[in-house]
Amino acid sequence: MKNSINKFDTIEVSNPYLEFDSKYYDYSNIQPLKDAVLASYNTHMGILLGLDESTMDDQDIVDLLNGKYFLKNSQPYSMVYAGHQFGYFVPQLGDGRAINLGSIDNWHLQLKGSGQTKYSRQGDGRAVLRSSIREYLMSEAMHGLGIATTRALAIVSSKQRVYRQMDVENAAMVLRVSPSWIRIGTFEYFYTQKNLKDLTQLADFVIAQNYPHLQNAGQKKYEQLFFEVVDNTAQLIAQWQAYGFMHGVMNTDNMSMAGVTIDYGPFAFMDIFAMDTICNHTDREGRYSYENQPLIAQWNLSSLVTAFEPLVQNRETLDEMVAMFLSLYKKYYYDLMNLRLGLDLDESTNENHTLIKNLLIVLQGCQVDYNVFFRRLSSNDDAIVLE
Repeated sequence: MKNSINKFDTIEVSNPYLEFDSKYYDYSNIQPLKDAVLASYNTHMGILLGLDESTMDDQDIVDLLNGKYFLKNSQPYSMVYAGHQFGYFVPQLGDGRAINLGSIDNWHLQLKGSGQTKYSRQGDGRAVLRSSIREYLMSEAMHGLGIATTRALAIVSSKQRVYRQMDVENAAMVLRVSPSWIRIGTFEYFYTQKNLKDLTQLADFVIAQNYPHLQNAGQKKYEQLFFEVVDNTAQLIAQWQAYGFMHGVMNTDNMSMAGVTIDYGPFAFMDIFAMDTICNHTDREGRYSYENQPLIAQWNLSSLVTAFEPLVQNRETLDEMVAMFLSLYKKYYYDLMNLRLGLDLDESTNENHTLIKNLLIVLQGCQVDYNVFFRRLSSNDDAIVLE
């Protein structure tokens, strides 16, 4: 990591994604918010990016998010991708209200709520203050819990009005930061273009950005990349389940190739514990319920197999890796739950698993608040009574 940079105007970003064919992105214009003001700045994230807070004021940050100031070498663009949405394939989606600003030390900066792009479809490209604050706070809370996630550098609010259903709300922008914005849906889109060179370039890009130890892995590197995506996804879903986090919209375009939580929409943490909890009111059939998240993650990885098939010699190898997903997930999940309960990881593994399963049955039967239960359990002087 670089040392802190002394002047805000000397920050230089790179744009490695712009090395792809231009059909995979579109240069986009940031559309400023009216009367924008800084709502919050994340000092901890700023330090990771090498920003020196003492050399900039609130207006500098507002100008950056509002498109009135550009970091050196920044070329704002939006990315196209495809995706399976609620199980149905949509051949073209994309950053409908997000614009990428470039990368600093492999942290990829992206504005959300910055106006319409080529991929906005019928959307206005804006984000409302309410949901922007939720994403800003939640991504940092997830990071604090040790759950792999995008993060946030800053949020600006404004007096500009946007319309959502029957409500009128204030517009806002969040500057999000991620180790990757490449999704399963990105590979699905590249696959539909039937260009092996481009698909190979995308796989090499992901390796260089997120799995550099595979760069010299020879002919098997794409198989190894696929396995690492499977493994990282298993770890991520185990974290979600152990802490009662529900994503809400686990479409393939919302699943990261780096194995981090991206695209916070109708998310929630579990309150009263119930396995069939649905946090997304539009998910009427419960496809993305809490109990289905591991199965949906495996389903999404099965979709990725098709996009990876041209890169490997044997599709069956990829299918076998996907078949391993639930076993990997269960291992990571029970390890986390053992830690949450203070159980010994090395002894009575099967007994621990049975205890955890029974505990969840009791929690659901007693309608106990999931995370409050663990909070009280950690307190020596606070007895827990399940009736």
